[in-house]
Amino acid sequence: LVGEVWPAAAPANDPVLFGHAEISPEGAFEVRSYQTFTLIYTVGRFGLDDNGSIRIVFRFFGDWGGFQMDDPSAPNYVTAITSLGTHPKLDFQRIGHSRPWMKALTVGISGGYLSEGDSITITFGDTSGGSPGFKMQTFVESGFEFKVLVDACAVGHHVPIVDKPAISIAPGPPVAWRTAIPTLRRPKERFHLGVKAEDIWGNPSDQIDVKTRLESSLTVKNLPQTAEFLPGQKSLVFEDLSVD
Repeated sequence: LVGEVWPAAAPANDPVLFGHAEISPEGAFEVRSYQTFTLIYTVGRFGLDDNGSIRIVFRFFGDWGGFQMDDPSAPNYVTAITSLGTHPKLDFQRIGHSRPWMKALTVGISGGYLSEGDSITITFGDTSGGSPGFKMQTFVESGFEFKVLVDACAVGHHVPIVDKPAISIAPGPPVAWRTAIPTLRRPKERFHLGVKAEDIWGNPSDQIDVKTRLESSLTVKNLPQTAEFLPGQKSLVFEDLSVD
């Protein structure tokens, strides 16, 4: 993992002071599907000053594109509202924060402030205006994180809070079978055979429940005639194989 670099002093360690965040729904979501997520940030004891903001940052890699606030009918439309009924200013930048959290959505408060217990609700992939939702990336990731930072005192310095709202991005159904095998082996030298099924984006798929038949033009010692893929299984490996 790319290392994170934050100031040595991390005053946001106490969620009572800097607030907390949670995302819904949680769980695993298929690659390249359209989804809608709601992130609720609840203000801590320090409040959120006039011209203060929170920032939700994402790792720079990922082909999910970016958020937009101009077309309610287009993908990746994002909205925000406070518990007071006001609409914060939204600004998305692809290089808006420090590495590796470069993609940044800044949610700014102006013309007032928020007190402890107030909240900001951000909807990623808001479908109320006809948008299909937030388009997921093409590759699997066990922890796609919506990292939240807070500039409570409006000094232009965002610090990360303790909570780490995250989802999982899962593979789609299989469309192709792949094998992995050594290209060169001596007679009777041992080798192994790997078999996997990939989704349309090349991710190993675990959405399989099938019995396979294995056939070879040469006699392969220890190669079974059949093998079974079970749901949740991404690959099969056959060890200790050899040919005379």
